[in-house]
Amino acid sequence: MYCGPRYAESIDLLYSGNHFDVRHLDTVSDLSRTVLPARFRQIRSLALRWDVRIPLYVPRCEVDEMKQDEQKWEAFWALLASMQGLRQLRVRLTGDIFPMPDSHVMLLEQLRQVKQCESFEVTLPWPVEDIVSVMGPTPFLLISSTVPD
Repeated sequence: MYCGPRYAESIDLLYSGNHFDVRHLDTVSDLSRTVLPARFRQIRSLALRWDVRIPLYVPRCEVDEMKQDEQKWEAFWALLASMQGLRQLRVRLTGDIFPMPDSHVMLLEQLRQVKQCESFEVTLPWPVEDIVSVMGPTPFLLISSTVPD
C-alpha cells in the first residue's frame, strides 16, 4: 500500500496544526537540523519552559557554564526570529537565581528579535514593573508569576 498522497496531504498539518512544547534551549535547534526547512518554517505555536539554573549576563563574571548558557540563549532567540510561520509564543522562565535587575533586562533584550508573533507572552519568576519601565515597548507581554492569578 502506497501512502504518499496521504502523507503529502497531512504533513503540513503536523507542523502547522500542533503546539510544540520544549523544556531545553537546544531542542528547537535540534529540530531545525532534523526536519526539512520548509516544515520547520510551518511551526505556528511554541512554548518554552526553561529552568534557569545559573545567573546569566552578570557583569565581570567569566564562568564558562554561564557563557555557554548565554550563547545558547542568544542562538535560541535568533533561531526563533527566523521562524517565519511562528504566530504564538509562550515563554515561562523558572528559577530564583537572578541577583541583579540589569541582568533581567539583558536577558530579555534577546527576545526583541522575535517580531512575527501575533501572541507572545513571557512569564518571569520575579516582579516585572521595573523591567517594563526600563525596557519600554516590547513585542511581548511580560507577566510575573509572583503575582497571584
